[in-house]
Amino acid sequence: MKNINFKKYHGCGNDFIIVKESDILGIDITTFVIDICNRYTGIGADGLMIDMDNTIEMKFYNQDGRSGTMCGNGLRSFCAYLQDIKKVTTNKFDVITPAGIMKINMLNNNPYIFNVNLGKPSFNSKTLQIDTTKKDFINQIIKFKEKDIVCTAVFIGTKHLVVFVNNIDDLYNEELGIFLSKNPLFIDDINVDFVYVIDENNVQMKTYERGVGFTKACGTGACATYIVSKLQNNELTSLSVHMDLGTLKISDISNDIIMEGPAEKICEGTFNWRK
Repeated sequence: MKNINFKKYHGCGNDFIIVKESDILGIDITTFVIDICNRYTGIGADGLMIDMDNTIEMKFYNQDGRSGTMCGNGLRSFCAYLQDIKKVTTNKFDVITPAGIMKINMLNNNPYIFNVNLGKPSFNSKTLQIDTTKKDFINQIIKFKEKDIVCTAVFIGTKHLVVFVNNIDDLYNEELGIFLSKNPLFIDDINVDFVYVIDENNVQMKTYERGVGFTKACGTGACATYIVSKLQNNELTSLSVHMDLGTLKISDISNDIIMEGPAEKICEGTFNWRK
């Protein structure tokens, strides 16, 4: 048995475990992530982040043990963790991620509110790993049970498919989420964001995350929703994306996507890993 210290945070209900690199050296990371993120026999979380030694850097893993490139709520949670352990003591700082260096601005520390620059989006089908000859995947039709599902794919640190719906709570969304996320068109799967428009500046969103399923929130999904919404309304300057347990405000500066939202510590402890 190995005792591993952890801390747990969430952003709008999207929850994450954070461990130090030095505490997990030499272990099988895929098995460890699956075990500790299990909600019945582990600590339980949507994903895990590793605080890399001697640098301001995070590695991210989905609940199923697969490595990920970016997670908006996870990044803000990691930033709150960095502040709590005093690894970062300034309001403005950079975090190295698998998707590149992210610029962070802490707007408040009680509660934590962070402004994050996620960079410029891409619609390139190759970047999105879509099996198509089309340069991009904008307003494309995917058939589901004889229905035409209008989809737009965008990369903003990770891969997202945005679908506007008339009823965000329609149970058929779960079946549709699985169908779209694992569709053969999308190599290595894709995150799917279902979006209901409340008004010009407010939407409701639910995300089916690859390797996880439906989550309470998704930061990069909120960004993808803003990006696709702006394709339809070029005058859009900001969008409040409402999710089950919180709201993110998304905007852009010179096409760089800016995400603003909270992060909060849940608990900390020791995981008794029986491996």
